[in-house]
Amino acid sequence: MLTKSEKIWIKNLQRREERYRQRLFVAEGSKLVRDLLGEKRLQCKMLVAGSDRAGELDLINHTADEVRVVDESMLQAITSLKTGGGFLGVFTFPEFEVIDESDHSGLVLYLDRISDPGNLGTILRSADWFGLKKIYCSPDCVDPYNAKCVQASMSSIARVEVDHRHWESMLAGFRGVDIYAADTGGESYLNHDPQIVRFLCIGSESHGISDAIRTSCKKLFSIPRRNPSQAESLNAAVAASIFLAWKFSI
Repeated sequence: MLTKSEKIWIKNLQRREERYRQRLFVAEGSKLVRDLLGEKRLQCKMLVAGSDRAGELDLINHTADEVRVVDESMLQAITSLKTGGGFLGVFTFPEFEVIDESDHSGLVLYLDRISDPGNLGTILRSADWFGLKKIYCSPDCVDPYNAKCVQASMSSIARVEVDHRHWESMLAGFRGVDIYAADTGGESYLNHDPQIVRFLCIGSESHGISDAIRTSCKKLFSIPRRNPSQAESLNAAVAASIFLAWKFSI
């Protein structure tokens, strides 16, 4: 069972400010929780299992500080998702190694004003697939430790660091690096060599990149659509994944 204070503690972690104050986040679902339990960069402070999944606890190799078995009604009372998936874990924020930002041989990926947690989580998953250890987000992007973002990342939240930075700080930190950005009005990315791209920006789902980023760019890239497509734009996560596949295709 969970005590009243434990239920309040878990529910409070649905709020961004509380997550960052305690440096804790919640993950839900059997596969996601199991995967995160195997990650060395974070620790499980509490593992909660539904009573119908209690028998699986002996099969899970974990070092959770606390384990609780609760009935389905209590599990539903503390979940932030429509379906909790039988398991819930409270995890510490992952601890990442310091990355040398002076090494511009890879790719700097900057996300501007991404508001949909599913999109950010999917981008984290794609970044992890293509070997990025870190991505950058504008401060007004959705929180990567939002439960829906964590869910969409499929445990990549534990392997890809998210650094929130203002655009001015990015310009100062990566001075001398040519900046490219995705934009529906840009040139087709297929006409360019992916090896020249060291810094790529992906804008918000609704508004694209900000004016400040646009004026800083050396070139705007677009993903050409096949006529007679009437789609207004591509989903930000889809666009980011296409560019990452292009960048790392060689």
